[in-house]
Amino acid sequence: MDKDSFNDVFNQKDDEFSGFFSRNEINDIDQQNIATVITSEDIMKVTVQLDHSMGGIIDVFKYVNACSDN
Repeated sequence: MDKDSFNDVFNQKDDEFSGFFSRNEINDIDQQNIATVITSEDIMKVTVQLDHSMGGIIDVFKYVNACSDN
């Protein structure tokens, strides 16, 4: 979908920013318009770091969420 069609469908203004995630490499956008490429390895590094630094806190949220489902 081109940007103009996207803006029309989603009521976006011409100067608003949109970001994209794709399972596959995006080849139909000029490379100068791609700010960064995030790989699955990058996601795993962040996940490990968050687990290391906030793991105990995250467990609390899991238990609170489980209790609120009942």
